[in-house]
Amino acid sequence: VTREDGAAAVLGTLLIELPLFQRNQVARGESSARLRRAQAALEALRRRVEEEVRLAVSRVKAAREAVAAFRAQALPALDENTRLVTKGYEAGELDFLQLLVIRRELLAARGEYLSTLEELNAAQANLDRAVGVVGQ
Repeated sequence: VTREDGAAAVLGTLLIELPLFQRNQVARGESSARLRRAQAALEALRRRVEEEVRLAVSRVKAAREAVAAFRAQALPALDENTRLVTKGYEAGELDFLQLLVIRRELLAARGEYLSTLEELNAAQANLDRAVGVVGQ
């Protein structure tokens, strides 16, 4: 309040900020940072999925080779051994205890084949999951 020519006058300042130079820079910076973080996370996920698929493919390949080797070599040999053991028992060359021991070994070998098949199926399921194949 001031006095001028005998009258009281009220002086004051009114301030209004106009956002001419401040064009939402804080929000833009935050959005840009979120975008960079999302892009980095996406790239990391892409690399992880690629590695997972590569590993799953190699496991399927190894399991297929093991199954193929079993089918080509071990299964025919197991069938031949079963036939020979049965024939030897029927001819009296093997007693019952020997027959049981040999048959148990043959069953264990067939169990290994089933384990190999299980590994193949698990590897294939893992590959299907890694590439996003939904139950077919």
